[in-house]
Amino acid sequence: MSHNAGIELEKLRTVSPRKQAYQCQQAHGGVTGLISGFSDIKDFSRKLQIIMISLLRENTHRVDMKSLIDSELYFDDFIFVHRKGARKEVELTKVEGVLGLTLTDNGNGYVFIMGIQKRSLVKQCKEIQIGDHIEKINDKNLVGLGHAEVVNYIKSIPTGNKLVMHLVEPLKTLDDITNCAMKRINGLLYDFIEIYDAKLSNKLHEITLGKKNSNELAAAVDSCELEYFGFTDDFLIELWGIVSDAKEGRLVAAGAGQDNAN
Repeated sequence: MSHNAGIELEKLRTVSPRKQAYQCQQAHGGVTGLISGFSDIKDFSRKLQIIMISLLRENTHRVDMKSLIDSELYFDDFIFVHRKGARKEVELTKVEGVLGLTLTDNGNGYVFIMGIQKRSLVKQCKEIQIGDHIEKINDKNLVGLGHAEVVNYIKSIPTGNKLVMHLVEPLKTLDDITNCAMKRINGLLYDFIEIYDAKLSNKLHEITLGKKNSNELAAAVDSCELEYFGFTDDFLIELWGIVSDAKEGRLVAAGAGQDNAN
């Protein structure tokens, strides 16, 4: 996928002194290139659609839907290309006609989750995250629609009906993955010894990274200063699972037009 992405970006690096060029970088990391040779932002989006989920402005390599580029570029914009990451399906039952989503779109047929209301149905589902692209709901393909059309479709689904959301998340950066793993480990620590300890969580994370399985992890913990805490086999197995999920990209980390999908 990285190789294909490089090819796609390279095709756009045909800089002409008579055309405006923009600095561009893949948000999860990579070299910075100059992009030109497109007539407008929709043309640029179409050329990158095979690998791209969204375009964000300067200093927004992290997911920030308020910086979503929808219709125009400014002279000094630095563009971050957020590539398509994991696909996921989430099944919900619509309760009282409200999901608790705020939606936005990029003006080119991609609708994103911009906000999640507190104490809402969706807030309870940790798999649904801000920045996710809503590709389909049930059997209805939503690519090509604006956010208002998607909101109206969600509103048309009767209360009490199940709906399956087909989502595509932005490819996580290494920092995103590590931070998510650290939060999970800190929560695991609290359940075990009723404290949050970032330093201890970091130590456990570092030890786990170099091991091939949970048995090696247990042996390493028993042979260092962490033995003092008396971590159980269940704790270490769960710790191993958190770090393994992070390595495989399975962890979910806790401007444009917008609307509420109520």
